[in-house]
Amino acid sequence: GVVRSAEDRRRALVDVASAARDLGASVRGFASSGLPGPKGNLETFVWLAEGARAGGLEDLEAAAREVEP
Repeated sequence: GVVRSAEDRRRALVDVASAARDLGASVRGFASSGLPGPKGNLETFVWLAEGARAGGLEDLEAAAREVEP
């Protein structure tokens, strides 16, 4: 279903990114697809890189707020 709450969308992004970090990935960023779905929903992508690389996001909460205000 479509998640209507901005807070729930941000929490989902942070939870996915945190889980990826726990598995050894580097979180490089979040990005909105910009294309609305049939019910108005917008997809958001989590950009991951294998391994703990330099340049990964430090503050997941702040980055999630930028893409999901």
